Amino acid sequence: MFLNKYIYKNIKKEFKKFPLENKRSIILYILRIFEKKYNFINNKILKKISKVLKISFIQVKEISNFYKMCNLKKKVKYKIFICNSISCYLNNSLKVINFLKKEIFKKKKKKLFYIHKSSCMGLCSFSPFFLINNKKLFFYMNKKKIKFLIKKLI
Repeated sequence: MFLNKYIYKNIKKEFKKFPLENKRSIILYILRIFEKKYNFINNKILKKISKVLKISFIQVKEISNFYKMCNLKKKVKYKIFICNSISCYLNNSLKVINFLKKEIFKKKKKKLFYIHKSSCMGLCSFSPFFLINNKKLFFYMNKKKIKFLIKKLI
């Protein structure tokens, strides 16, 4: 893991957006740059970021652990966030999560997916919903839509 041109260019661009005296505010953005390039974030990357920012490794590690959108393990193909806050729970998010797990298990494609129950993402009126790979949203998920989605993804 090193600062190749892609990473260096993107970090430089992000630095322009943040005050130099508050280096912690840019950590999440730099984590996303590395994750986009390498598909996950390991301790080598965290150490590299701490050196670049001249802050302690533990500060970078804390932020990477706090934000669940950071992949700290080798990335699966599909990381699915499902809100399980109270309003989504009342709209059957737990049933949707359990059905999704069963369908994935049935298809024997467990290694392709990572399912994460998340806290509120502010989309309560569309619940239950999926956010896949921090990019694509799927609203009002039900058994029929889940079956179709899994078929489409695998």
